[in-house]
Amino acid sequence: MDKDARFAAYVLADDEGRVNVPEQKTTGGSFIVVRKGYEHPEKAVQMLNFFYDDIENTTEEDMENTFPEVAEYLEQGVDDSTKPFNIVVLPMQTYLEDYQDVQAVLDEEMAVEEITNSQVRQKLKGIEEYIENPEDASTGSWSSYHSRIVGWGLMNKVTEEDRFNWAKAAYVVNTPTMEQKGANLIKLEEEDLIKIITGAEPIDYFDTFVDKWNNQGGKEILKEIEEELAQQE
Repeated sequence: MDKDARFAAYVLADDEGRVNVPEQKTTGGSFIVVRKGYEHPEKAVQMLNFFYDDIENTTEEDMENTFPEVAEYLEQGVDDSTKPFNIVVLPMQTYLEDYQDVQAVLDEEMAVEEITNSQVRQKLKGIEEYIENPEDASTGSWSSYHSRIVGWGLMNKVTEEDRFNWAKAAYVVNTPTMEQKGANLIKLEEEDLIKIITGAEPIDYFDTFVDKWNNQGGKEILKEIEEELAQQE
């Protein structure tokens, strides 16, 4: 609602400049489930192949002729939110490679046609539009630039500087209290941290949030985790 608002991507680094990131599970927590007895379970796999193989490797001309609805969505800067499921089946380094391809084209070191990912080629149009005229660029172009250049660019920079510290989670399984109170705690985290970010509460409010988190089940969860880790040792 604020026309003067400006968005930027940041990384949270420690005192030594390292960016601590927890390792994600292979699945990332997303699954496609087909109900037992469904006549065509293969359709789920066919849809995956369509979105992450057929479309990804379709030329721009073929996209407009063969998948016009998809081409229209890409033109508007819309992507995963329009798919029947929001799950990514791509290598972890995909975004870095896509950024490097886009930057190479912008630096005139690579031709657009050399980009194999059709969605990235489409986003490139919006990125160039934003660079040429950021004040009058469409929302889709703004989104393409800030996600693909600003966000991915920052990820690429930290990667090249070898500043990521991939921390292995000590415990990844739910505890009894997590199952009972986890949803409420996640809601509490989202609401209270947004209050701090937007300025509705001062940074010192974080201490209040911690007390609330502990009192609403967090302390019990930590105790359960500590007990389980002690047994594993």
